[in-house]
Amino acid sequence: MKTLWTLLEGRRGEFLLLVAVSSLVSATEALLHPLMLKWLFDEAVIAQDFRRFALLGFAYLAVGLGLIALFWVASLWQKALINQVVLDLEGRLLAQALRIDWKDFSREGAGAFVSRVHRDVLEGLAPAISLLVDLARQALAALTFLGVLLYLSWQATLALAILVPPLLWVAQRVGTGIRRATEYERESEARYLEVLSQSLKAFRALRGLPRLLSPTLAANREALRAHLEDTYRSHRLMWAQQAWSDVFMNLANTLALVVGGYFVLIRVLSFGGFLAFVNAFWRAVDNTFSLLRRVPEFHRYGQILERLHGLLSSAPDPYVQPAAEARLEGVRLGYAGGAPLELPRVEIRPGERVLLVGPNGVGKTTLLHVLSGYLAPERGKVERPARVAALTAPPELPPLTVRELVPDAGIRRELGLEGLEDRRPEALSSGQRQRAAIGALLCEEADLYLLDEPLANLDLESREGVLDLILRRTAGKALVVVLHGDEALHSRFDRVVELAGPQGVDSR
Repeated sequence: MKTLWTLLEGRRGEFLLLVAVSSLVSATEALLHPLMLKWLFDEAVIAQDFRRFALLGFAYLAVGLGLIALFWVASLWQKALINQVVLDLEGRLLAQALRIDWKDFSREGAGAFVSRVHRDVLEGLAPAISLLVDLARQALAALTFLGVLLYLSWQATLALAILVPPLLWVAQRVGTGIRRATEYERESEARYLEVLSQSLKAFRALRGLPRLLSPTLAANREALRAHLEDTYRSHRLMWAQQAWSDVFMNLANTLALVVGGYFVLIRVLSFGGFLAFVNAFWRAVDNTFSLLRRVPEFHRYGQILERLHGLLSSAPDPYVQPAAEARLEGVRLGYAGGAPLELPRVEIRPGERVLLVGPNGVGKTTLLHVLSGYLAPERGKVERPARVAALTAPPELPPLTVRELVPDAGIRRELGLEGLEDRRPEALSSGQRQRAAIGALLCEEADLYLLDEPLANLDLESREGVLDLILRRTAGKALVVVLHGDEALHSRFDRVVELAGPQGVDSR
């Protein structure tokens, strides 16, 4: 509950008002329905007063329709509130996920954060809000039904209060077994989905290695068979246990009829009072049983809410110190299961154009990640200007149109992106996507520009032109570029730094 309250930041007042209004509507229905039933029979049917019967019947119908309308309005309000909470929270979660250190992000993978940002909200927060509203409604309705029962006959209510709770306790215990049975079914389903996912991921291998297709299909069939057998056992157990639960509930209802009928016979209850008493009792029991059955759901939703809160409250430690020059000194990074990587001492002066070269695996891209500000080293000193624009390979662009990515029409024209303004990255070729990424970077106002393989996926004829555009647009600013090959372009830079493992050597 505390975690949910924290996640409802900015919407708590509306949430409390929704709970109050929904609960009052349910309590009003719980109060009026049995009492109007009593009045209808005692004051009209038993008295054989047709005029009063018509008036009370019309009032009963009008109240019922009015309450249905109120429930409908409350449900729309609840859905609108949930949608707004989801909209706000997913935006906050996405923004927080994009502030996580790159090492942590890449270790968990984008899929894990998709689950936490979207699925956890839809499967944890949204149902938790609905559950809390429903529990408040059912609790107040159950208390109202109890008040109606005491008003109709405190003696009959006292008798049922002694006899019925043990039956409800047994029914609840039986229902708990049903919930446990479904856990095995979910576990076997997860195992099958894992096998199925791995098979589909191996699409190219299975098409290229036909010998593996038959055993792969057999493995999927076996995993699915195990899951279906669990669903059968779960279904059989659920029906058997549900039958026992229904037996105990029927015993409780029978007791209500017997006790209520007895008090009619001894003239403590009228016939209309008997109908109202039984109606209120059944609905009170149903509300109480539903409350007992749904309270454990809080534990399941609570775990999901804790995950959401954990993401929101996570904050990577800042490691970059502001300075006019960019500098790395004594920087070391560790990777799980791999040897630590030590980056060379590097200095980039304002307005300097630096080219980084070297074989794969020596840390060129890692160096750019550290300077970009989203990959924290284990140790070392990192200084850089406050405004940095970075583009590392391969360029993964957000789902924005080319016009939004590259708002400068002049840059779009020079990069050959005219006519593509309304396309998103997924609708572009690899070369067009590379140009859009370069254009997005050049539209940033920064003091330090970092580019990793900016000429990749570009044809030979346009590479020099694109590099010329980069140099012109970043003139007077610090620029660091990583290139493989293209030795003819090295002369365009002020300095070439060759990385050869843990030490960096200036070539000039």
